[in-house]
Amino acid sequence: MDKFNFRNIKKINKLIKDPDLFFYDLFKKRLGNRVNPYNEKLEVAYGVEHSINYDEIIKNGVVNYVKDKLNAGCCVRNKHDYDSIIIWSGHLNLLLSIVGVLKKMSSMSMKIYTLTGGYHVEVDANTDFNISKITLALSKRSDFVIELSNQINEGYVFNVYLYDVDSDGLATARSRHVLAKKFHVSEIHIRARS
Repeated sequence: MDKFNFRNIKKINKLIKDPDLFFYDLFKKRLGNRVNPYNEKLEVAYGVEHSINYDEIIKNGVVNYVKDKLNAGCCVRNKHDYDSIIIWSGHLNLLLSIVGVLKKMSSMSMKIYTLTGGYHVEVDANTDFNISKITLALSKRSDFVIELSNQINEGYVFNVYLYDVDSDGLATARSRHVLAKKFHVSEIHIRARS
């Protein structure tokens, strides 16, 4: 009989508890560290400027500014919630960076939470927040809410829905509260404008 191998026990436990993660890790090791070529094209196609135009934010509003910068769409079930955006999950860190700069420029307090209660964070106007920590916490979520408010009670609230893209360019929304669960990435811009 072979020696007791703790690593094999861990792999079997992973297979039982989370088969998706087990097979993902298995194929990732077999295929190597190849990057999805479509995601590379997506980064180039969705190039986002890192400078923030505060005048444009005042003119168009925070939600419209974020939609334009991240090429996000409005894709919720009722089509009339213009304060909801759907973004590619790869832009989550960039979204939080934009919100962080806006929070700092406008001295706003911020809340980020999920409607199911699985995640909640509040940050005062005078304190910075750890973008990477929040990105990690929200990366597996399907949707969340961002609330920004300043001292004169001027506030912005918008729902953020995430979608993932496969190698064929087919996007799959994570949330069940979107109008279309699967769509081609090029369609997101059509929905954003209508």
